[in-house]
Order: sequence, then C-alpha cells, then structure tokens
Amino acid sequence: FDRANHVVVVDGLVCFGSSADSSVTALDAATGNVRWNFITGGPVRFAPTVWQDRLFVTSDDGYLYALRLDTGELIERWRGGPADDRVLGNSQIISRWPARGGVVIRDGVLYWGAGIWQSEGIFLHAMDLQTGKELWTNDSSGSIEMPQPHPTAVAKSGVSAQGYLLANEERLFVPTGRAVPAAFERATGKFEYYRLQENTHIGNTAAVLHGDLFYNGGYAYQAADGSVLGERIPGVVAVFPG
Repeated sequence: FDRANHVVVVDGLVCFGSSADSSVTALDAATGNVRWNFITGGPVRFAPTVWQDRLFVTSDDGYLYALRLDTGELIERWRGGPADDRVLGNSQIISRWPARGGVVIRDGVLYWGAGIWQSEGIFLHAMDLQTGKELWTNDSSGSIEMPQPHPTAVAKSGVSAQGYLLANEERLFVPTGRAVPAAFERATGKFEYYRLQENTHIGNTAAVLHGDLFYNGGYAYQAADGSVLGERIPGVVAVFPG
C-alpha cells in the first residue's frame, strides 16, 4: 500500500494518510496549503472514506477513526480487535489486529476489517452510520478449515483482510493481499466463499466491483461464486458509474 499516498478529494480538500508518520492530512486543493493534520496511533495505509461531513480512516493501530471533514477533529474511534496488544510490524509498533480492511459504505452501513494474521483472529464489522450501532461482527473467518494453495492440502486458515472492501446488494468482498478476495453475506456477515487453492496467488489488494463481476489482480470473476473468467486482462480495469 505504501508506494504512494492514497487520496480522496472532496469539498475542495485533498485528504490522505501516511504510513510513515501515522498522520491524516487535508490539503487545500486550490493552494496545496495544509488545512489540518491528525495523528493516529499507527500507520495509515488506505485513503479515507467520506460520508456526509465525516472522514473515516483505518489505521495499523487497530482502530477506525471518525474525523470532522472540515477540521480533522476526532469525533469517535472504534477498536477492531479484542484488545490493545501491540507487536512489531514493518519496523513500527502496531496492533496485533491492524485495521487493513479498508472502509466501504453502502445503504447507510459502514463495513471494515481488522486483523491480518489468521491464527490471531480476523474481525469484520458492520456498523449503522446514523446510530453508530454495530449490526454484526464476524470473528471466525480467520479459522476456516479450507484447501490451501498447494494441491491436496487442507488446513485451518482463513481470510486475511488486506485491501479496500467492496459491497454490492448481496455480498461484502474482502481483498486478501496476494490471494483472491473472499465473499461474505452483507446482511449477516456469514462467510460464503474464498477460492484460495483454485486461484493460488493471482490476487491483489485492489479490486473493482461492477454488476455481476469483480476485477482483481488483472482477472475478472463472477461475484456470485468467485469463479475466474478466462485469461488475465491486460492493463488496468476501472469502472465508473455513468
């Protein structure tokens, strides 16, 4: 995630996080001047997500932050894992459950994930944005007995939330780093599929969802069951609503 700052532009502001100094910064889009700066407790690896007058940010300190868009003032924060345990990660002190399941919002519900080491636990959350009430948490997706990348191998492993989450009407999609995304029921958080052995290491942290398909790692997949369609697509695929 760290090759460049991931930005979001809204209301004349350019907002981005930093994995170097754990900050979130808003620049004036016209002048480049710093409008505000906020420091989290760990590296920020994803672009913030905007909803109304708020900016939502996930951090390697394991927290989801809600900031005021105009001032950067902290409104509230939520811990993704079960405790505040810390470990050494990428030469920095981070949470044992870093928040690397980047925020997605759909139909007034915010989804995010914490935890990257399956044996330590993966936590996916759905939260009502109007009330702040948690709608569901999936805390079992890191301990699924499933086929592994090497043929015939089956072990207790699971989803490692690493990338921007996606959501359609039925499903929540969780990118998993170098492997393909996993899918969950959006309404309940129930695990649906993760085609790890079938697709081995053709995945990527970035994914795009459009209609009945999602695109990840240069391939197109059926959103309903995660099956890959044909050969690798050359170049970069992006979809914009029109």
